[in-house]
Amino acid sequence: MISNTKWLPPHEVSTRAVLQLTLGISEHSGRYDRFARFLAENGYQVYACDLRGQGLSGRQSELGKASVHFWVDTIADMKQLLDLIYTENPNLPRFAFGHSLGSALTQSHIQNWGGMFKGGHPVWHVWSLSRNERHLITGCRSLKALAFAAETSDKTSAVFVELLSNLNKACGPDFKGCDWQTTDQVEIERFLRDPLNGSFHPTPPGSSSLLQVSINSEEVQSVPAF
Repeated sequence: MISNTKWLPPHEVSTRAVLQLTLGISEHSGRYDRFARFLAENGYQVYACDLRGQGLSGRQSELGKASVHFWVDTIADMKQLLDLIYTENPNLPRFAFGHSLGSALTQSHIQNWGGMFKGGHPVWHVWSLSRNERHLITGCRSLKALAFAAETSDKTSAVFVELLSNLNKACGPDFKGCDWQTTDQVEIERFLRDPLNGSFHPTPPGSSSLLQVSINSEEVQSVPAF
């Protein structure tokens, strides 16, 4: 079951538009509550869903696990949420916003359904391919060999964890694990205390799928950025 969350403007505020928000790795939609409330107070409806295997869309004992079909299934989940948004708000302009992993998913989402959006804004961090493409390609090749082997397919991928660690070193020598998200220490503490955050156990099938699609992503041309 995919968990969806919706934030609505107060009764005294007219709704201007709708935002579909797609999350990053190891978090859940509740982490965006302050951001979504701010948008709602300014006239935006905000819709978000916890990604498969994360937040309230996964079993507590299996948070952070992804299958080889993670990317395709998640893109389908996003389209289902977009259809709900359209059904409930057929006459309002729609925008897409994605953070980190959600930015890569949003880029693919816009490529598929850009005609249903007025604008999009993927916020990239570790998924900056132009700078890190060589590391991503090397990691993807290494994971392919492990993805379907019985002895490794359901294990946490050390290759992918090391890849993310290397990419995150761009944050500086004092990187502590959450610095890539924000410099706000209060927000980092909230992230670390939340039991629905930080659970990430990438298996070779899911990691391989994610990297391959990220590498193949093209520049978004369908809708304007905002």
